[in-house]
Amino acid sequence: MAIPVRNVYHMLCYVLGRLGERQLTLAGGEESPDKFDLLGLELADSCRRLLKRGLDRSYREFSEETRSPRGKLDLATTAKRCLRRSARVQCEYEDLSYNVLHNQILRSSLARLIRTKDLDPDTISQLREVRSRMTNDLEVDEIRLERSHFLRVQLHPNNSHYRFPLKLCELVYGNLLPLKDGKGYAFRPFSEKDIRLYALFEDFVRAFYAEKLEGA
Repeated sequence: MAIPVRNVYHMLCYVLGRLGERQLTLAGGEESPDKFDLLGLELADSCRRLLKRGLDRSYREFSEETRSPRGKLDLATTAKRCLRRSARVQCEYEDLSYNVLHNQILRSSLARLIRTKDLDPDTISQLREVRSRMTNDLEVDEIRLERSHFLRVQLHPNNSHYRFPLKLCELVYGNLLPLKDGKGYAFRPFSEKDIRLYALFEDFVRAFYAEKLEGA
C-alpha cells in the first residue's frame, strides 16, 4: 500500500520541529498528496533559505603549483617535478571553502531531482535556479551520492539548520530509482513496507506524545 507523500512530509516536519514552517501549498500539496513535487519544491526553498543565511564553510586542504608561495612548501614534490625551472613551487595550505560534504549532498540532490521524470516544469526551474547559485557562485561540486555520505555529515550547533534539508535529501535519495536508459530517475512510491518509514513513524509518535504530555 502506497503512503501519500504529504503524510511522509508531515511526519518529517513534526519530528524535526518544523511543523509551524511547513508549506503545504507547495505543488498543491493538500489537493495532490501523491505529488513528489512537494519534496522538490521544499528542498529548493530550504536551499534558498540556507543561501540567504550563508552556506556553511570549513577549512579544506589544498595542494597546488604556484608562483606565489603560501602555506607550507612541498620541497620533495617541487624537486621531483623540477618546478623551480619554471619559477614555481608546490604548496600545501588550508583555506575556507563552501565545497564541503553537506553542501555537496544538497547540490547533488538538486541535480538528481532535475533529472527526475514527471516533475512539474516549474519545480524543475526552481531546482535549476538554486543549483546554479551553488555551482557557479560558490563552486560546490556534484558528487555521486551514496548512503554513507549522509552518515558522515557532522552537524553541530553552528550548522544544525542543515538538519531538515539533509533529511529531505536522504528521503529523496532513498526513493529515486535510475531509469533503464541511465539518463534520469523516477520516484518510487512510499510504501508501508519500507523499514526507513517505520523508523520515521516511531520518531513521529515519540515527538507527538512528548508534545502532548508537555502541554498537559
